[in-house]
Amino acid sequence: MAKRILVFDPVAYFGGSKQVAKRLVAQLPHDIEVWVATNDVATWQDEAVYCYPLSTPACLRDKKYGVAFYLKHLCYALQLLRLNKEAGGFARIVGLSGPTVDFALAILQFCKRSTLIQLVQGPVPDSRSAGFGLSRAARIFSLTTAVPSVKRALGRFLNSFSFASSREPATMVEQFTNAIDQGEIKVHREFRSNGKDSAKNHAKNNGKQQGVEILWSASLIKWKRLDVLLEALKILRSTYGLTHFIVNICYIKPPVGESSCVDIDSLSRELPPNVRLFEQPENLAQLRARSSIFVSTSEQEPFGLAILEALAAKLAVVVPSDGAYWDRVLEDGKDCAKYQALSPLELAQCLARLIHNPKRCRRIAAKGKAISKQYRAANCYSQITKALSI
Repeated sequence: MAKRILVFDPVAYFGGSKQVAKRLVAQLPHDIEVWVATNDVATWQDEAVYCYPLSTPACLRDKKYGVAFYLKHLCYALQLLRLNKEAGGFARIVGLSGPTVDFALAILQFCKRSTLIQLVQGPVPDSRSAGFGLSRAARIFSLTTAVPSVKRALGRFLNSFSFASSREPATMVEQFTNAIDQGEIKVHREFRSNGKDSAKNHAKNNGKQQGVEILWSASLIKWKRLDVLLEALKILRSTYGLTHFIVNICYIKPPVGESSCVDIDSLSRELPPNVRLFEQPENLAQLRARSSIFVSTSEQEPFGLAILEALAAKLAVVVPSDGAYWDRVLEDGKDCAKYQALSPLELAQCLARLIHNPKRCRRIAAKGKAISKQYRAANCYSQITKALSI
């Protein structure tokens, strides 16, 4: 009989955690049978998995705190118990996001002991409930930037009980970085031509900033800070007189209960013609390959899979100087361009320098692509796939 694993995916919209999960599943041996309990069946339809749709009572859907939060996850846990019986049991159960998002798995452990593998892809709340969820896991794999918060939450819970004092949280947390499949990434190709073709293209672009496209790609949740880019674009027009470039804003609407950083309906009526909006575009890979600059405006991005994909696609990546993961890994002026975090003025200045200096832009992009080659799925996820396979 094939070994079965269960992936728990209660988040109702697509995001980086699911991209990671799909790449992890692709790395698993073919004799492992993968089931996914999900609130987002559409994301998994084209994958070689068995999908089990979760049911969430409307009154509990957006609850993140208090009694309603626990009721929601108890509801999920009961569904997982039924699925466990129907499927014939699971050798491993995987939480994709973190101990609070995946809290139903901690409840499930009371009723049906299974080997729980918990992934952590963002900061963990400093709470006993988060620590409890982590304590139920056989193994914890955390993004490097989230490790301190994991240890704090786990330590807070364990230190609440004298009998648990011998369990050292520092030894339980294994670090990982996210990765991509380089073969999936379409690489930016610089437009070059001579003679009549060049003249036609020059006329088409009014002879200014030829071929420059800028990409922003993220959710509209508040900490992704699309508003910073929009203010920077206004400064580029008013202060620098730059208008002959294109900005592609590819966005995912926030889930129910999450505040948005912009009113997308109002925004769509106010944007100039060179700024275009795309909601979860199917041709994101093509839009990325057509662009030459990628902008991140997120506050303290835990990793930034979209940044890694932009590096691999040979775009000049622009990131905030905020001490987050890519700020620590990349060097300003060498393999990226940086600006003061949350400053539209500095972002506008940074973009203006890149637009006016295509050679510098291409040099940064080439160095960034070289960095991206270190992030291969087979290497970065090897310890996790091993833990799921044994």
